[in-house]
Amino acid sequence: MAYLALYRKYRSKTFEEIVGQEPIVKTLKNALLQNKVAHAYLFSGPRGTGKTSIARLFAKALNCEQGLGHQCNVCENCKAMNNNSHPDVIEIDAASNNSVDDARSLIEKVRYSPMLGKYKVYIIDEVHMMSSSAFNALLKTLEEPPSYVVFILCTTEPHKVLPTIVSRCQHYEFKKIDDKDLIKLIKKVLLNEGVSASDEAIHLITELANGGARDALSLLDQIIAYSDKKIEVSDIEQIFGLTSIADKITLLKFISKGDTLNVLNKFNQFISRNVDVERLVSELLVILKDILIYQKTKNIDLLVSLNEISVKELSDIFLNTELNNLISLFMDCQKEFKITNNPTFTFEIYLLKSLEVFNSVNEIEISTNSDKNIEFVPPKEPENNKINPSIEELNKTKKEENLIVPQETIIQNSKEEAKEIDIFNPALEIENEEKEKLENIKKVFKTSIKIEKLSNEGEIYSINDDSIIKILVNANKEERLALFNNWKLFENYLEDENTKELSEILLDECNIYARSEDYTILVCNKESLAIKLNRVQNQDIISNFIKDVTKTKKTFVYVLDRIRKVNISNKFYNLDRINKLPSKDEIANVKIEKENLINE
Repeated sequence: MAYLALYRKYRSKTFEEIVGQEPIVKTLKNALLQNKVAHAYLFSGPRGTGKTSIARLFAKALNCEQGLGHQCNVCENCKAMNNNSHPDVIEIDAASNNSVDDARSLIEKVRYSPMLGKYKVYIIDEVHMMSSSAFNALLKTLEEPPSYVVFILCTTEPHKVLPTIVSRCQHYEFKKIDDKDLIKLIKKVLLNEGVSASDEAIHLITELANGGARDALSLLDQIIAYSDKKIEVSDIEQIFGLTSIADKITLLKFISKGDTLNVLNKFNQFISRNVDVERLVSELLVILKDILIYQKTKNIDLLVSLNEISVKELSDIFLNTELNNLISLFMDCQKEFKITNNPTFTFEIYLLKSLEVFNSVNEIEISTNSDKNIEFVPPKEPENNKINPSIEELNKTKKEENLIVPQETIIQNSKEEAKEIDIFNPALEIENEEKEKLENIKKVFKTSIKIEKLSNEGEIYSINDDSIIKILVNANKEERLALFNNWKLFENYLEDENTKELSEILLDECNIYARSEDYTILVCNKESLAIKLNRVQNQDIISNFIKDVTKTKKTFVYVLDRIRKVNISNKFYNLDRINKLPSKDEIANVKIEKENLINE
C-alpha cells in the first residue's frame, strides 16, 4: 500500500478526536441530538484548523445507520465515508468548479434523492473562489434546498463570500488551535510512530505550525523523514533554515554594542545557512517583546521564547526606549518584505539601521530607571559669585586623583564645611572608578533639604486629556533630558528620614513623561499613588524638592497613572497622524482644576 501522509492517517474519525474547536463541535453535536439540522452551513477560518474534517464528520453523523448523531465507523455508510467513496457525500473544489455552468450542474443533481444515506451532503471547499454569477445561480437552491440536502461551505476568506450567501447559512468561525492541543497531538503521533523528540523540538514544531493541525503533521512528516527515529532542535533548524535562540541573542547583543563588524559577520553566517530572514525578523520581535514584558512585569510566566537567565541578562542590556525603537524598526522591516523582491538585502539594511539606535544619542529617549548616560548638570551660579577655594587650587588637587574639574564648577563653602559640590563636564567620559569617586564626593558635600510629609487628604489637581496633549505639544526634549540627567541625585536623600519617602517614590515609582517650560508630567504605575502625588497640599512639596535636588527650574508637577498615560499617548499619536494636533501658537493656557476625592 502506498505511504499515507500523517495528516491523512490521523484524520479525526469522530467528533471526540477533533483537536481544538470545542465550541463548534459541541454546537453541532447538540443540533444533531435535538434534530435541528440546518440546510446550509458556512465554515470559515485559517487553513488546517479542521473545517473539512468537521464537515465530513457532520456528514457521517447525518447518515450513520445507528441513528442521527452517531459515528460508529462500523456500518457501511461510515466505512464508505472513511474511504471517501460514499455516493451521497459530494466534495466540490470551488477553485476549479467556479463557473455558472458548474453551479447549474450542481443544482440539477440536487433534485435526486440520496442513494444510501438519509441525507445528501454537498461540501464545497474554498467557496470564496466561486464567481459572482455562480453564486447568484446557486442562491435560490441554497436558500430552499430539498429536505434531504445539506450544504456545507468551507473557506479561508469569508469576506469574499457574497453577503447574500452568508445570510442564508449558519456561520461557524474556526480559530487557530491552541499550542497545548497541538503539543498533545504531536506527542500522540510520535508515540504511535515510535519516534522520540525533545520537548524543545516539539515546541518548535508547534511554533512553526502556527495554530494549524494539518501544518503540524505535515512538518512532522518531513522532520521524521530527515531525522529517522530521534528528533532534535538542530534537525528542525537545518531543514527549515532556522536560527537557534542563542544565535538570535548574540545578534541582539552585537546590535546593543553598536558592533557593526560582528553584526554583519553574524548576518553572513545566517545567509550561508539559508536562514529564512522573514521568519528571523519575526523571532527577533518575539524576543524583544519578551524583554519588554519582563521589564514591565518581572513575570517569567508571560515569556514566550526566553528563559529566566536570558531575559534577565538582556533586560540589563536594553533600555525600555531602545526596545521600543528596535520593535518599531523590525516591524517596518516586515512591511518592507511585502513589497520587496530581495528580502535578504532589505534585512541587511534594517540591521544597519538598528545599529543607529545605539550609535546616536538623538534617537534614544532615555528611561529614568536606567544607569546609562548619567551626567551632572551644574546649579545656577549664585549672585555673589564668590568662589572659595580657587579653581586653580581645586583643579590641581583633582588632577592628582585623575578627575578634571572644569571652569563651570561652582563650590559654595561655609566657615566649617562645604555644603555641596556639583561637577559637570560633558566632554569627559567618566570611567567606573572615577565615577565612584565622584559619587562619594557628592555624598560628602550633600546639602540637607527639609520637606513636609506628603498628605493623603484634601483636594487634588486635575488636568483633562486635551490640556495634557497641549503640554505634550509644548514639551521640550532638552528640558526633559536635563531633568533626567540629575534624577539619580535623589539617591543621596534616601538615608535621611525626612526625604526618604519622596526620594523612593520618585526613583522607584515615577518616570519622566514630558517636560516643558512650565510643566513636568510624571508617570507611575499605581493610580492611588498618582492621586496622592496630585493632592493640592503636596504640589509645592514635590515641585520644590525636585527643583532643589536637580537644580532645575521649578515647574508645576502633574502625575499620570500608567493606564491614563497609554490612553493619552494613543490619542496624541492618532491626532498627529491626521494632522489634528494643536500648533504651539494656537495653544491657550492649560486648564488646571481642583476636585474632591474620597481619602485614600
